[in-house]
Amino acid sequence: MNTVNIIAAFVNKYLIYLMIVLMILAYFMPQQFLWILPRITNLLSIIMFCMGMIL
Repeated sequence: MNTVNIIAAFVNKYLIYLMIVLMILAYFMPQQFLWILPRITNLLSIIMFCMGMIL
């Protein structure tokens, strides 16, 4: 459980930086991110569920 807490703290602290890096990578290397297209609905569902659980 300690590992999960460490990962959660890291993501919580550096999430905005991770998002910016991923956006830049996706802009310059779009072929590497095409696998996400058919999974957008599932990913958005997971994000909305997590946001609801936080609230």
